[in-house]
Amino acid sequence: MGNGWYTEEAGFFGPNYVEEFAYILDSVRIKEEVDFVEKTLAYDCSMTVLDLACGSGRHSIELARRGYNMIGLDLNGFFLAQAEKAAKEADVLVRWIQSDMRQIPFKEEVDAVIFLFSSFGYLESDRDDQLVLSQAATALRPGGVFVMDFINREWIMRNYRPNDWRMLPNGAVMLMQRSFDLVTGRNHECRIRVFPDGRREEVTMIVRMYTVVELIKMLEEVGLQAQEVCGGYSGESLTIDSKFIVLSARRNDGQGTP
Repeated sequence: MGNGWYTEEAGFFGPNYVEEFAYILDSVRIKEEVDFVEKTLAYDCSMTVLDLACGSGRHSIELARRGYNMIGLDLNGFFLAQAEKAAKEADVLVRWIQSDMRQIPFKEEVDAVIFLFSSFGYLESDRDDQLVLSQAATALRPGGVFVMDFINREWIMRNYRPNDWRMLPNGAVMLMQRSFDLVTGRNHECRIRVFPDGRREEVTMIVRMYTVVELIKMLEEVGLQAQEVCGGYSGESLTIDSKFIVLSARRNDGQGTP
């Protein structure tokens, strides 16, 4: 495990990522997302919450501010170092764990698992993705809550752009070349970053784009029953024009997982 495009060594998830996506990692968006999570958790601050693929810890830290017992897990050491520093600055306590999401070191020990910012589908196979959900279900106590978001595949298909580009804050240009494999459901995206001094960096992302129907079935197979499906963090109804899907589920009482 751990030599894919999503690893720290591959270079996509690092300082360039932070700079590129800073515009959507702001405090307003974090508050909206955490407000939704809190509502789903019924504002029960006694809960222990596992933030899966926590990145730099923005959700973990905000929930810790609000009184929750937080655990953040991520594969990326660079992000976890940033998270630890940010938690100290915020004067909150979060337990940080560096691990592959296919190897979650808990069994019926957490009350909720949150899996945010479209971090699902990065792995090499559908079986690996299913294992992540199984591990999350195993970590949950019976009756525990699972919350995830992901990009709406129907929206992707309607708005698909094989070629795209945009300017980055540091003056670099990001070129994106995409192709979608309809047989495997995987989107291939070659991202070429051209810096003002002429340097080039290139990485290819391969992401499995699941439909909401597929996801609900995968959750059911590991004992997680879907409770609510929304078209965004405001709780709006899901439509074909919803860019993101926010889904909450609950672990069936007394049911084990594969």
